[in-house]
Order: sequence, then structure tokens, then C-alpha cells
Amino acid sequence: GGSRTDNVVAFPPGMRQQLTTYTTAGGTFRAGDLVSVLGGANNIFQALGAFPTQPAAVQANPTGYITPFVTGAVSDISFIVGDIASRGAGTI
Repeated sequence: GGSRTDNVVAFPPGMRQQLTTYTTAGGTFRAGDLVSVLGGANNIFQALGAFPTQPAAVQANPTGYITPFVTGAVSDISFIVGDIASRGAGTI
């Protein structure tokens, strides 16, 4: 737990980085594989944790603040699922 969906090389690494590490090391997906992808909450939790430290003008628009984090997580998950599917996973 604790991973974001992005390509951050940290501890724990982001989900996109985990996928890259797995496939670079020779990991594969086959038609009979069931792959579960769950992510995005940590992107939002980390952003919400930083919200109180933002300037008053930013705090006046919480939707505007959080939207880029949500759309970034959605984009990352879409990429991850698409990449896994393109590599042959049967069920995601």
C-alpha cells in the first residue's frame, strides 16, 4: 500500500513504475491471466493532506485544487490497464 498511480521512483514506487519494472525484468501477461488494478486513492489522500498548507486563494476552490490529482490518477490507471491489455492479459 501507499503507492501512487504515477511513474515515481520512490518507496513505494508508483504503479506505472511498478509495471515498467515488472515488464523490463521479463514479466509477461497471458490470455489466461486475471489482472486486478486498483489505484488512485493515494494520489487523492496525499493531495488532501497538503491542502491545508495551500494559500487561501487555493483553499477557496477545493474542487479546482483536487481535480488535477483526480484526473491524473484516472489517466494513469487508463494507461496501466491499456498497457496490460496490449501485452496480452485476458481479463483485467
